[in-house]
Amino acid sequence: MDAILDSFDEALCISDAKGFITYVNTPYESLMHIKKEEVIGKNVNYLVEIGIVDMVVAPEVIQTKSAVSIVQNLDFGKKLLLRGVPIMADNQVKLVVTVLKDQTKITELREQLDALQTLYSAASKTKFKKKPVVLGSPGIKKVYRQLSTIADTDVTVLILGDTGVGKEVFARKLHANSKRVKCPFVKVDCGCLPENLIESELFGYAPGAFSGGKPQGKMGIIESANTGTVFLDEVGELPLMMQTRLLRVLQDREILRIGDTAPRPVDVRFVAATNRNIQKFIEEGRFRSDLYYRLKVAEIKIPSIHERHLDIIPLVKNYLNYYCALYSRNVSFTPDAEQALMQYRWPGNVREIENFVLKTVVEARKKLIHFRDLPPKMKTGLKGSMVMEGDLSRLCRGKSLKEIRETVEKQVLEHGFKKYKNISALAKFLGTERTTVSRKLKKYGIS
Repeated sequence: MDAILDSFDEALCISDAKGFITYVNTPYESLMHIKKEEVIGKNVNYLVEIGIVDMVVAPEVIQTKSAVSIVQNLDFGKKLLLRGVPIMADNQVKLVVTVLKDQTKITELREQLDALQTLYSAASKTKFKKKPVVLGSPGIKKVYRQLSTIADTDVTVLILGDTGVGKEVFARKLHANSKRVKCPFVKVDCGCLPENLIESELFGYAPGAFSGGKPQGKMGIIESANTGTVFLDEVGELPLMMQTRLLRVLQDREILRIGDTAPRPVDVRFVAATNRNIQKFIEEGRFRSDLYYRLKVAEIKIPSIHERHLDIIPLVKNYLNYYCALYSRNVSFTPDAEQALMQYRWPGNVREIENFVLKTVVEARKKLIHFRDLPPKMKTGLKGSMVMEGDLSRLCRGKSLKEIRETVEKQVLEHGFKKYKNISALAKFLGTERTTVSRKLKKYGIS
């Protein structure tokens, strides 16, 4: 019996008609952070007396002779849903079986949902209906020109780029500029769909296809986007079996629901995106080459933000305007802070810029954000490590202009060589000859 009760996911506590605990299972020990031997034989009110919980359910069950549910708070912050059920004999309560379920995560999710609803409500009132898009650098202008050229066609598009560069933004822009703009745009996150459900989610199922399904069957995601656009985000994460089925849809323009006998025609434009090296996946047998060539009829490569650093400050300012308007704040960056942001590599790309600006706007206690206020990781860039604010007077004190110039030059070269670890790369960044950099490194003893 112990083994059976220990196999339950739920925590169980059994007490007698007087409220004395006769049994708890192993999940109860884990949930309550207490050993069986510490509570068995004790009255349930003992847990309240020692401060572990704020209330118990058994006394009310014994009194009312009926099932009772309460929310119990633990001393270390968790919330539990307790349901006590009486075991009756001769119209008397003989035992109380209490099932305990951890409600902490559900409570946190509900709070997050409330916060999102508040954010959505605020966003709907702002004069900015769309988040900013920057077209400053040559690389991103080239992407938009390419996108404009293929938007009004029905060719399948593969969008490549690192995480956070805005692949979905470009996919939606493609849809907005196409003749399908008034039809559905449906996003499929291929990396998040459970493998055992992905087929039914994408293709749907016929009535009676499997137990537990809807009696009337279900339309799949692809079919629901008929006449519109399906955006396959992180398509590289699709299992091979689903790749085969997707290939068939691309070739035949029809889908077959699970358990169905007749295919259904679909008129859908596919736009796929990935941050993976698909060529490497093909070599490793993890991605079908024929599907790859079907998807990349048109291929768009979105450059990372460090490849288009001219867009960094315009993006920062645009997001700053957006979130300042959204939250009625007035925040801006000083030139020295902007210089450091310009030099930071932004591994999370545009998404990291947006999150950083949002956090800054929400948490800022003053209107001007200086270099010294930035996170440490943003102060380690090449120019961010140079002389700032109060350091200027310390650097200049008692030195000639030549000595000051050499000090700064040495700092730049030291930090630059530490960052790039390559003379050619550093020379390219500084816009000078390799021989010049090599000579300067030797002059300052940097190796």
